[in-house]
Amino acid sequence: MPTGMILRLLAGLLALAAGAALAGADEILRWEEIEARLDQHPALAAARANVSAADGELRAARQLPNPELELGGGRAEANAGGETDEIWDLALTLPLRPWGPYRHALASANAARDARKQEHLSLRREVARQLRSQFWRIAHDQLRLGSLARSQDQFEQLVRLARLRSEAGEARPLDPLRLEIELEKLSAEIRSVHSEARLNRKALRSWIAPDLPEAFQVETDWDHLPELPPLAGLQARVTSTHPGLKAAELEFEQAGAELRAERAERLPGLHLGGFVAQELDARNTGLTLSVELPLWNWNGGGIARARAEREVALHRRSSFSRELEQNLAEAHTRAQLARETRESYRRVILPKSIEAVRALDRMYQVGEVGILDLLVARRDLIETEMEMLAANLAFHLAMTDLNALIGGVNHE
Repeated sequence: MPTGMILRLLAGLLALAAGAALAGADEILRWEEIEARLDQHPALAAARANVSAADGELRAARQLPNPELELGGGRAEANAGGETDEIWDLALTLPLRPWGPYRHALASANAARDARKQEHLSLRREVARQLRSQFWRIAHDQLRLGSLARSQDQFEQLVRLARLRSEAGEARPLDPLRLEIELEKLSAEIRSVHSEARLNRKALRSWIAPDLPEAFQVETDWDHLPELPPLAGLQARVTSTHPGLKAAELEFEQAGAELRAERAERLPGLHLGGFVAQELDARNTGLTLSVELPLWNWNGGGIARARAEREVALHRRSSFSRELEQNLAEAHTRAQLARETRESYRRVILPKSIEAVRALDRMYQVGEVGILDLLVARRDLIETEMEMLAANLAFHLAMTDLNALIGGVNHE
């Protein structure tokens, strides 16, 4: 076989091997990739459709009413003389919408359209918050599995050591059995975390990234825990910028415009028209003006309904504002407590737990302590690592909630 063909064959085999290795590797997912797909979420698609519907309502409110054309025809016979002839009449009528109702209805439609836009922005923040929280949970699963896998390796080494010491008569025969029981418990916990991790990845894939492989990994700045800004400044920012609060204010404005429109409907409706009529011996032309007489209906029901809806919008705006303030304070407190807890574990509790396990390992190897002391210390170490990871997750989830409220960089 020629040398060039051999080289090409080797190159092809290497390329296939590299492609197979790449296909088998877990895909790394970053938050920016999720954020780029955010608008694919079905809830946001529905919100955009609501904006389009409000645009249609606004165009409808701007349209003038269509004129009415009336055409009649027949045959007339004179009362005396027996003379007959064809007759016809043509009338054109234009409804005149009172300026008051039209102006307020247009203002209401404008406010409704702007409210739907703000609701879309508010929902986008909420969808980003949910997906970002899921993203952090997947990162938490990865770190838990890594920590538990390291503990499993250490327990397996300890089991082997206990067997050797038991066979040499330096430890009790029950020591390996107790360690094997603890190792199996740890394996069961790892299987449980694997199941949770699969569910969390599946949830993220189903909402925003169905093309991702089932075993993808996420990349996060897990250990970065920034300092929290003062709560007072955050409250002012939420009050001035949150789109949900703006939407509530616009809905109150819309309800006020609808109330003014219903009150203006008390004005009598007008119809202006013109006509041409051909009779036996004459052709008649003229103008008509018809006025609705508000004798039985003064639109009391419509006004009462609009007044109640404005009251609802007022209370909804107040409730939403207070809810935002409460959620902000809760998220800020949760983030602060979680940060302090995590730092306490990272600086004090975890290092001391590791130091205690190492010391007991050495003491067990020389027979100074029994297996129960070592098991208790290792269980405490695993729980400490899990609690520190949980505190870290709690901080990131609280910060995600906080950023959704204040409009952080990941939510605009």
